[in-house]
Amino acid sequence: MEDFDSFDNLYTEEWLKFIEFTSKLVPKILEKLSFEDQVKMKQLFESSKLGREQIDFMLSNEIIDQEVQSHFEQCKSANDENVSRKNANQALEAMEEGKEFASNCDFYEAINYYNKAILLIHSSSPNFLEQILIERAKILEQLSEYEECLIDIEDAIKISSKTNSDLTQYKEKILQKLSESNLKLRKEFGPQKNRLNIRALNENKQLLGASSLVKINYSPDKGRFIQAQADIPKGTILFAEDAYVKWLKPSEYEKFCYFCMKKLSLRFFSCRTCTSVRFCCSHCEEEAWKKYHSIECNYLGMLKNFSYGHVAVQFLLIAGIETAIEIEKHRVDSTEWLNKEFKQDYDTVASLCTFDGDWKYPYNFTICFAVLHVLRLLETMNLSKREEKEYNNIAYILIRLIKQINLDSFSILNSKFRHLQALNVTSQEAKNEGIGTAVYTSAALLSHSCDPNCMKIHSGSMLIVTSTRKINAGEAVTISYVPHYKRKSFKDRQQFLYENYTFHCRCNACANGWENIGYAFKCPECGGPLILNSDKTNYCIECSAENIISYDNIAKLYQESELCLREGKKLFGENKIDESKELLFKANQILASFYSPNNLIEIDYMLARCCELQNDYKEALNYAKQIIEKQEYVFGESSLELANTLMLCSLLSEKESNEQREAIAFREKAFNIFKTYSNCDIRMVYAEFAHYLPNMIPFMKSF
Repeated sequence: MEDFDSFDNLYTEEWLKFIEFTSKLVPKILEKLSFEDQVKMKQLFESSKLGREQIDFMLSNEIIDQEVQSHFEQCKSANDENVSRKNANQALEAMEEGKEFASNCDFYEAINYYNKAILLIHSSSPNFLEQILIERAKILEQLSEYEECLIDIEDAIKISSKTNSDLTQYKEKILQKLSESNLKLRKEFGPQKNRLNIRALNENKQLLGASSLVKINYSPDKGRFIQAQADIPKGTILFAEDAYVKWLKPSEYEKFCYFCMKKLSLRFFSCRTCTSVRFCCSHCEEEAWKKYHSIECNYLGMLKNFSYGHVAVQFLLIAGIETAIEIEKHRVDSTEWLNKEFKQDYDTVASLCTFDGDWKYPYNFTICFAVLHVLRLLETMNLSKREEKEYNNIAYILIRLIKQINLDSFSILNSKFRHLQALNVTSQEAKNEGIGTAVYTSAALLSHSCDPNCMKIHSGSMLIVTSTRKINAGEAVTISYVPHYKRKSFKDRQQFLYENYTFHCRCNACANGWENIGYAFKCPECGGPLILNSDKTNYCIECSAENIISYDNIAKLYQESELCLREGKKLFGENKIDESKELLFKANQILASFYSPNNLIEIDYMLARCCELQNDYKEALNYAKQIIEKQEYVFGESSLELANTLMLCSLLSEKESNEQREAIAFREKAFNIFKTYSNCDIRMVYAEFAHYLPNMIPFMKSF
């Protein structure tokens, strides 16, 4: 499952505005500086790695200090003006409106008003909050949203000042309804969620959130890495780790739980003092409040401007600034950590590697400028003082944390899951947007490979790492830091990894120069695979021809085919099969000039589904058969995506000619693949290729 680059994920709208602001500010500052300081500033920010020298210069320069203070005051003033407060009277009005809509059976509008009431009610009114939760639970029950209803009841019981037997009985009633509802979903993919029901692993005594099947090892060229202690079967969960620090994009505050990153649906639980963020339940609100939100709560309007700076502040709030200062003074070499326990604490975080590359000027100036703003904010929070001797050290720590965030963080994706209980299969959509960033103390040690033996799954803020093939004892456990060799050219992979992670990849795929043939164009000279690089260069693997086609023209073809596919899928969802098929066929024709495009898999698959609905089973079977070889290359010969297509072929064979022998042969191949997952902890499949897996259920006993 492909990840997004966490570096890009931190580029929020607010951070981009801050970058733009500082870029314009740099020449104005230079004009005000003395000639000597102008030269020094340019030298520091153009040729030196970001660290103490730049911070010391900026803190000691009166002109820069004045600019920082001036802009900080503007940000603070804007934050103070935009802070939304709790209001009991407005909460009561919203609740009464909710009751009115509920009495008229306008349940969704009633939910909206109950949500508004919960957002506005202060924690000092627990009885009122309990009443709103119970009223909302009743509406959720009417909508058959039993899981959400149950959360409201449990929160109401928790808040209640006395034992309430009626609420306890209500809870039992909803649990029964939920159980009955789940039984109905056994033979179909269940409702969409962005969380899996997987608990954090506590098997490994050294690595929190890791399996006992792995251990830490060290080599001079790799540093610390994760290694298999024994043979590991395919589909084994090796990491199920909660984030030490988790950061939600400000644009997603109203859509996701601020603590666990669960997608909010019809309901939410509010922060006890602010109206900026939302939580999925009272437990998440309590955890966030205890760890960091009680301090940052009134300053979110400012913190959201600083992106990296906000994440770094959360590190310090969780650990405590004094603790961080003390640990930074006595950091030990990473080799001394081979036998130490990897806890979720600042001591472990301080041992992680930092980004050692160069940021371009004036971006590195922007980072320092933001750090000085954060320092001012810590003063406002009464967590530091300018006259204290450790003031500069806090700035150094913030810079180091930012460099660690850039290197060690993972993007949190809004992953969309559906579960097929009868087969214990979970489907996940292939493309998911990034909603935040997290740092995991144990999983940060995972090595990269362009042909990894594990994949990452994002379940809210939990990171799950599972093996995609057998891993032999002693083998390094690897994930992809984004550029899988089947998706990016060798040249692009090397450039991306060096610019973002400061190393030249020597994995098996790179050592052998493996290229992304699945995205190659057909060479005009010999018909072989012509590899396309993002710098617009291209070369043929077979005849070695170079730069013989226009990259821009090919890019237009790709974009046109993707548009046709996207619109074709949309029309298919609207049951406009003829129009869908027309667009899909057009996309198919556009990609005919490509060598072996991966996009053809989904196009042919959708065409097969269209033909099936039109009762053209012969044509549907032709399209379905064309996919098999490509899926073996892209997903592997024992993938559930391939098993799904084989089940489609089996179904179409029976419908097309009532040919039982061929249908059985396809089914046997599908079940042989499924048998390879018999001992798996988790069975994952891309949702785009999961529609026919439920057809396996009636035949389970015969295999």
